[in-house]
Amino acid sequence: MADVEATEAEAAALADSMVRWLVGEGVIMKDPTDCVLGADSGYPPGPNFRSVVIHPNDDFLTLWTNGVELSTGRRVFHPGQGELGAVTCPRCDQMVLLSDPATGSVTDQWQPFADALDSWYAGGLGHVLCPHCSLLAISTIGYGSPGRRSLSASST
Repeated sequence: MADVEATEAEAAALADSMVRWLVGEGVIMKDPTDCVLGADSGYPPGPNFRSVVIHPNDDFLTLWTNGVELSTGRRVFHPGQGELGAVTCPRCDQMVLLSDPATGSVTDQWQPFADALDSWYAGGLGHVLCPHCSLLAISTIGYGSPGRRSLSASST
């Protein structure tokens, strides 16, 4: 979850509020543990974690790294395996393939998105023009399944 309009000054209070809400709903446990990779601590699954997942599966409960990490800065999340997939423009609803489904190789469409991610991560706006409608600056880049609205945008 991310509030892309929050300022850095608001981030800590929003994060605390989100943790309180998730704990209150029973999605995560109240006390952080060493249940995540790459961070000092995270929040283990709570008794109601199944209410927020598409395909509930208890198998991950036996894993040491099964928690939720809290982050309040700019982060780019990527699963680290598999192809990039596709994004869909919310204005024209056209899909942009970032990798070839047959080979998994990146397409020519990937570079503008990579540049936008680099810019955004460095503190910039992260704009990239939609290759289909050309009039839209995509400012929040999210990855999703083809045909799913996964980018938020503003007109330019």
